[in-house]
Amino acid sequence: TTSLDLDMQQQAQQIVTDEIAKVEKVSHITNGAVVAVDAKTGDVKVWAEYPSFSENEYDLIRQTERHTGSAFKPFFLATWLEHGGRLTLEDEGVGPAMLADIHGISVGMGRGRKRKFLQNFPYIGQPRYRGMIPVILAIAESRNVAIMSGVVGVRGSSASMQITKNAMLDTAERLGIPPPAYDPGLTLPIGSIDVSIYNMTRAWTGFLGSFVEPRLATSASVPRLRSAYDVSLPPPRPVLDPEVSSQVVRGMRAVVEFEHGTAKSLIQKYLPGVQAMGKTGTATGWDGETTDNWFMGCTPSYCAGVWIGR
Repeated sequence: TTSLDLDMQQQAQQIVTDEIAKVEKVSHITNGAVVAVDAKTGDVKVWAEYPSFSENEYDLIRQTERHTGSAFKPFFLATWLEHGGRLTLEDEGVGPAMLADIHGISVGMGRGRKRKFLQNFPYIGQPRYRGMIPVILAIAESRNVAIMSGVVGVRGSSASMQITKNAMLDTAERLGIPPPAYDPGLTLPIGSIDVSIYNMTRAWTGFLGSFVEPRLATSASVPRLRSAYDVSLPPPRPVLDPEVSSQVVRGMRAVVEFEHGTAKSLIQKYLPGVQAMGKTGTATGWDGETTDNWFMGCTPSYCAGVWIGR
């Protein structure tokens, strides 16, 4: 007996198939997957992929690991908060709450470790850089430079602190993300790590307060042997401090609620009036062409992930 919700599953499978057919008319992006999990029990309600497993005998949901892009920024936020940082200057505490969204921040990248200047990709009509901004705005508008200033620091600025790559990897591992097979580099918080949509979705349940292991089967029976088995899982467990979890939720809600939040239009269109949090993510190749698109999100009841890529 599976945990899948038949109606949700059929709708998701149809949407994935239809939407990728649209994308393929203008691009070579051909794969996609959607996973939805009950955030309280871990029961998987949706497990949809295109092409299907029967068509290519490959598990896009668990086997495919892809660059997450900005969908990884919540792991930076959780680590920032655990180290005493704040979302805004108005929040309680004495830790830093501002990040430097300024031109000129660079990171050593590639085998030669050449310096590459970081860029933001704001909505049309929005400034490329905003200067010193609160962390919650950097998250809502997905500002790469601001987030990276919290990792590499900014010369002459005392308004920020530095979060290490290893600290973020520790946070991710506690939320069920396996250690990466290679060094993701300093650009880890803006998505230079490969993760499956399965592991991303189960990790997001931990942001709500209690991490749950997903399950696809609730029971199994063998009529010939007249036996039946319940499929039980470990009980939900807190991974983050409750205050940190609530602040992560607040930050991720800003993505769908702030005026220029990167997912505001998405939630307004598909979930009007529903409390939701989420994060968009985009990864590109060396030529600058998009290779992966993500949306991770939760309501109080469900956590879900959507991925389309090559």
